[in-house]
Amino acid sequence: MGRYWQPGYIGILLTLTIWYKKTNKTIAQIVDEQDWDRFRDIESQILEDVMLRDAVVATGGGMVVSEKNRFYMKNKGIVFYLATSAETVVAQLKSNPAVSQRPSLTGLSITEEITGIIKERDPLYHESAHYVIDANKEKHEVLQQIYALCISL
Repeated sequence: MGRYWQPGYIGILLTLTIWYKKTNKTIAQIVDEQDWDRFRDIESQILEDVMLRDAVVATGGGMVVSEKNRFYMKNKGIVFYLATSAETVVAQLKSNPAVSQRPSLTGLSITEEITGIIKERDPLYHESAHYVIDANKEKHEVLQQIYALCISL
């Protein structure tokens, strides 16, 4: 959703974009060269860095894996969980040419993996979120709901 945020409203920082600028490597490269733990460490540092700014921060889906990140997000900002179905995520990933840059966590098919990830992470997202948004809707509907909540804050 971050790329659809309207300019001029407030700055938006995409942690994935910052990741590439900071490391000059894709997630797949870091995981292949080091491991998922190292990736998560760098991800946590990026979160702490960007949360110091007055901006919307769009994180990757795995940001909530770390208890430290969940605590940090919940206490340093306002968290919108864009809740979605596995089918919606799979469709988005398949339409994105950067899918090959996202290494498998499990070695399962993309649909099986995403279904498992959502089942595992959904409670973590809810723990972290101040607001839960149904992101299975059209992009403009999701953004309208977020804007309405932001205006009411």
